[in-house]
Parts: sequence; structure tokens; C-alpha cells
Amino acid sequence: MQNHNLVCTAYFFQFSWFAAYKTIGVPVTMEIASDLLDRQGPIYREDTAVFVSQSGETADTLHALEYALENGALCVGITNTVGSAIARHTHCGVHINAGAEIGVASTKVMALNLFVFVHLIYYQCLTMLSLFINRHTQVR
Repeated sequence: MQNHNLVCTAYFFQFSWFAAYKTIGVPVTMEIASDLLDRQGPIYREDTAVFVSQSGETADTLHALEYALENGALCVGITNTVGSAIARHTHCGVHINAGAEIGVASTKVMALNLFVFVHLIYYQCLTMLSLFINRHTQVR
């Protein structure tokens, strides 16, 4: 089974590991971007790495993105800024379109990022359910 690495700069996204693992049984590793780089954490070709940044220009997250790309992972970006470095360098992504943020503590962006994660987990659940039904049908 494919391992899905989550690389981000916000501690609150650690819930995604619990939600994804408990809901769909897919192993998820949450990494703080700077920690991943400091310890040269394992990222493989089979991994999907999700990078979260409000501005899309967070330095630690960009360096972690480069590291994941060098290791051949599928890279997904979640950002609030169209045309940002993360949006340009990932394989695919989600633009959350929360509007401009005045302060560093961007509550609406954080809430929308959480919404995107819930939908990614939901989509993965539907995909796995569909695979299960197809396998079950073929066995009959």
C-alpha cells in the first residue's frame, strides 16, 4: 500500500494522520517541513507529499518541496496564492481562494485548509470503497 507523507508547517494538521489512518487505513506521516529537512526524512517515489502554505512562499516548505521532488514523490500543494512558488513547482494543487490575509495568524485560511484535508480524506474513502466493491464483484 502506498504511504502518504504530509509535509506542512502547521502543527494542527497532525489531525490528518489520525483521520486518514483511522478512516481509511492509509498510513500518513505528518512532518514539519524544517524537521523533515534537518533529519533527511524518508520520502520515496511511491509517496504523495502534500505541502500547505498560506502564502505559497514559506521557505522551509519550499525546501521540503525540493527535497520531495528530488526523491520522486508526487507533490500536491495547498495554498491561498495563485502563482506562488509552491503552486508553480508542485505536480497539482488546490487554490483555496480565501482572500487576502492581514495578519500572520490566518484563521480563515487555516479553516479552509482543514476543509480541503477533510475532502481529500473523503475522496480517498470513496476511491477505496470503489476498489473494494470492484474486487468483491470480480470474486463473485
